Amino acid sequence: MFRNWDGHARASRQSAASTAPASPAGALDALVRRHHGALLGAAHKLCRSHFDPSDLVQDTFERAIRNYDRLAPGSNERAWLMTILTNLFIDRVRRKKAEPLK
Repeated sequence: MFRNWDGHARASRQSAASTAPASPAGALDALVRRHHGALLGAAHKLCRSHFDPSDLVQDTFERAIRNYDRLAPGSNERAWLMTILTNLFIDRVRRKKAEPLK
C-alpha cells in the first residue's frame, strides 16, 4: 500500500495483480473493470459531440489487450490506457480533418 497525493491509501499494481485471476483473460477482464469508468469519463470530455465516447473506449481496450505484453511490470496502467485513448482521439480528429467535404 502507498499513499495518493490526497493521503488516501491505495494498493500498488503488484498487490492488485496478486489478487487478480491467474489466467490472462481474467487479468484483462480485471483491467477493464478497474479502468472503464475513468476512461469513459475522459472520452466524454475529449469527444464532446465529435465522436462516440463508447467507441473510443472500446478501441482503447482493444489496442491495450493486443499490446498488454508490452506494458512493463510496475507501470501505471491507467496512465498507459489514457495515453492510448488520447492518441486514438488525435488520430480520429486528423482523419476527420483529412476527409474531403461533401
